[in-house]
Amino acid sequence: MYHLSESELEYILNDIKKKGVTNEALQQDLLDHVCCMIEQGLSEGGDFKNYYQVTITSFYTNHLKEIEEEAELLIKFKNYYTMKKIMIVSGIFSASSFLIGSLFKIMHWPGASILLVLAIAFFSFLFLPLIGIFKGKEATTGSERTIIMLGSLLGVSYCMSVLFTIMHWPGSPALWLFTIGFSIFIFIPAYSLNGLSNPEKRINTIIASVIILVATGLHFAMINLRPVSPEIKMYSYVDNESLLQRMKQVPSRSLNQNLERTTLASEINQTCKQIKALILQSDIGQPELPLGFDSLNILIVERNAGSDFHENGKGRQLMEELKVTIGKYNNISGISSNQVIPIKHSILSIDFKELGRYSNLFLLNSITQVQMFLANEKATAVASINQ
Repeated sequence: MYHLSESELEYILNDIKKKGVTNEALQQDLLDHVCCMIEQGLSEGGDFKNYYQVTITSFYTNHLKEIEEEAELLIKFKNYYTMKKIMIVSGIFSASSFLIGSLFKIMHWPGASILLVLAIAFFSFLFLPLIGIFKGKEATTGSERTIIMLGSLLGVSYCMSVLFTIMHWPGSPALWLFTIGFSIFIFIPAYSLNGLSNPEKRINTIIASVIILVATGLHFAMINLRPVSPEIKMYSYVDNESLLQRMKQVPSRSLNQNLERTTLASEINQTCKQIKALILQSDIGQPELPLGFDSLNILIVERNAGSDFHENGKGRQLMEELKVTIGKYNNISGISSNQVIPIKHSILSIDFKELGRYSNLFLLNSITQVQMFLANEKATAVASINQ
């Protein structure tokens, strides 16, 4: 067993200091560990300096100061390893949920919206901030930490813009404009200036900046800077409803109506009312627009039709019932081809598994259109009798 001399102990301590370890307690701990390893592993008469160099390199990957940096990090972050586990788990969960949610969305399966919201939320508010904290602690300069912080903020803003877009939430264009403006006028200039000041990173910085700028430009090209006002889309439905009520006011006493036709027409109208009430109840909390909705500041915002129109939802069941009833109505003899309620190339012609991807206002207008065709058929019949 090898016994270290005082001069050898001093040599080890001085070398630990030269390698960047400044904390005295850590210096002594390292000295004890290295001495124990040398005394147990080096035989009498062995080469002390060579064995010491082999021993000390086993304590680090790049430089000995890593140990002190890790220790300082643990002091600052008592829950360092817990945070690291949360970061890893949130990253894996976000990636897997996003892939599965995207598949569900493509296949129009229920649960896609929940998976996508959870994936983007976990990625934006857990993974990105945590990775920004860890990477910021690894940065050697204040400018690098600033770039990491700005990159994390840009990532969160980008994710929120995507989420608002795919969920059809209001404010999506404004979020995209903020994200693109933040990228072009803040992040890219800061990143470029920081990288160009370092000759070793100059080429990589230029390439990365060009790629980021092109990607930002592509997203900017896809933004509709003059989107249709939500009020215009809503009032398109309101005007259709107003026109429908006028069409229904056609007098019917002169009609010798077939009982089956009358019954089916009533069923069609009733089913249409139920579908619209289902949508409006979800949107404004009422089954129909109240009188004076303008003064009450009631606005129907265009969004996804909702879970009622996914598999086995009440909305989907009502749509299937409506299609069957209209088919019966159209097949009654005596109704000419130009008076039937169109099914082909209408909302009734789609696969009802895909209903969930259509917007609420589109469905409202489509159902009102069905009722307008029905009211028009009645008006046409009256006109033909009165001629």
